[in-house]
Amino acid sequence: KPGKSMVIGGGIAAVAVLAVLGYALSGGGKKAAPPPTAPASAPAVPVGPPPADPAATARQVIATALPSVPCTWLDLVHVDTKANSVGLAFRGVAGKPAEAQGQISRLLAEKGLQAGSIDFSDVSPIDARECGPLEAFRQIRAAGGDRLSVPQRSFAMVKLGPDAGADAGKMGAPAVIQLSLNGLSDDLALVGIEPSGAMTEFVSSRHDVTDNPDMEKPQPGVYRFTLNTTHTGWSGILMLTGKGPFDKTLLSGPAGSHGPDWPQRFLKEAQQRGWKAEMVWYRTVEGST
Repeated sequence: KPGKSMVIGGGIAAVAVLAVLGYALSGGGKKAAPPPTAPASAPAVPVGPPPADPAATARQVIATALPSVPCTWLDLVHVDTKANSVGLAFRGVAGKPAEAQGQISRLLAEKGLQAGSIDFSDVSPIDARECGPLEAFRQIRAAGGDRLSVPQRSFAMVKLGPDAGADAGKMGAPAVIQLSLNGLSDDLALVGIEPSGAMTEFVSSRHDVTDNPDMEKPQPGVYRFTLNTTHTGWSGILMLTGKGPFDKTLLSGPAGSHGPDWPQRFLKEAQQRGWKAEMVWYRTVEGST
């Protein structure tokens, strides 16, 4: 059962949909490009001696490699091994998918593993011009990163009901987002990211979550809400944790609107306040998922 729509800043009626994020995720009516399907590039270095445990080695290589793969936010979702050949499946986003696949192949080869397949079909391609924010977020990626989640990767578009506020009657996908605050004493912010790279901070403190009486709470410390997303394609949700406040001027606005020094300003603020980042990406599709 989808959770109730969240309050923005605690000041909008709890039954209202996230109107600000709904605009941010509308994508201006443009559809995001389909996921890349090109095969991974062949390793550029000779394959070394096969490791004793190919699956464990592959996971270790990927865990070490992901923070260094440019313009990506990737999660490893599957590993399949046969001798020293591995098949990998990822989800997330990439500005240059083919280059990312090639770098992963080379890193595996250095550890004696042949990349039999690298599945990027669940990776959303983004414009390389939007890599600046992603590069900054990736540098403060939280270890583990399991507080923010979606129950499924795709949500079907339906005609939105009267509780969708300004979006009532439109076609939209009720995307369910879940976050766990168990063991987290830090403050938090949530930011919606549309395919163009535009951002909207729609939760500015943990009180916007914990003090919302209409927030669904399936388990102690776990909260669930729904975002009505009115475009087809990919959308991202960024969760920042650390010391607040979270500067809305850094985390909202069209892509490129913050100037070329935005990554430096963001990272300086993140370092001073101990911010860590998590992200989830989901796709909205026409018809059944």
